[in-house]
Amino acid sequence: MSAFYKKWGIEPNADSIHLDLTHELRFIRSIQGFVFSSLIGNNYPIPKDSVGSVEYYYKKGQGACYDRAILMEKVLAEEGFKTRHIYAYFRRDSSTTRTLDLFKKRLFSHALLEVKTKNGWLVVDTGKQWMGLDETGSIMSMEEARAQLKKTNPSSSKEFGLLSQLTPLPGNLKFVYGLYSRNGHFLKPSRLEMLFSALGLAIHPPDYNLSTLLDNII
Repeated sequence: MSAFYKKWGIEPNADSIHLDLTHELRFIRSIQGFVFSSLIGNNYPIPKDSVGSVEYYYKKGQGACYDRAILMEKVLAEEGFKTRHIYAYFRRDSSTTRTLDLFKKRLFSHALLEVKTKNGWLVVDTGKQWMGLDETGSIMSMEEARAQLKKTNPSSSKEFGLLSQLTPLPGNLKFVYGLYSRNGHFLKPSRLEMLFSALGLAIHPPDYNLSTLLDNII
């Protein structure tokens, strides 16, 4: 990560970063901007075995929305923030997105993240440089942002970055904390995947973070 810090010209100091909410938001916004300037890709996928590789991100400067989310998460975690990866999925028609849509082959999705600030969870977009701040400057979680989307015409709204452009109905999405990929291959093999491999089974479970995944039910 030090190579990125040098490239960005920053020397993070955890004490000053977490001094108050204003300092936290300033740092989060700056990292979001640095990551956008460093990972260009127009959401085209990079090689699957390179997803999550800081070295690849630095050398190639490429990445899709989930790569930007992962890199932001790595930087923010290193500076003492708790983060949650978000897998948002939705339909493009007027029908309601259902939980079981997660298992359909053709699924429209987008990766975001939440960052724990002194005032709670803040949703951060990876399609455009948007953060969950309302008109009063209060922070919004993913759930709160979705509630706002339900009140907004996505054809005219620019408040929610990429999702406002892709989702035909406000709030027409569901999301899962801690899910990186439904089809595996992204992150290092889990113990379950290694067990399948040892048994000669070509089964690739979804990529997930178990502790964050539990936030969906707690």
